[in-house]
Amino acid sequence: MSWLSALFGRRKRERELDEEVLSHLKMAAVDHSERGQATADAERAARREFGNVGLVQEVTRDVWGWGSLDRMIQDLRFGVRMLAKSARVRNWREHRTLFRSERRIVQSPAVSGAGAVGDASREQAEF
Repeated sequence: MSWLSALFGRRKRERELDEEVLSHLKMAAVDHSERGQATADAERAARREFGNVGLVQEVTRDVWGWGSLDRMIQDLRFGVRMLAKSARVRNWREHRTLFRSERRIVQSPAVSGAGAVGDASREQAEF
């Protein structure tokens, strides 16, 4: 049950991680502003000291243990989106739709019967 709650509690953990990173940045900015720096300079210095926020969050997710599975799911979603957008797949969809409509027309008794009579009358007219 713990893996299930871990899987579905991801949004909560992500939100907590964002809050944690922001609180560290705010504490560092307050520390710099108490030393006499302007607010904007203190925020920049705090970000510079903290480092790459995205990298810190990614490393934290890897520590949680679901990093490789999460990346695989993201890669699969990206691949499916790219396949859906590609011209070949769109052409395949159009071809499949046309093939289905042609098959319906050929299998329809009224159309196939009329076509057969029309073909026979054309052959007789040519002789």
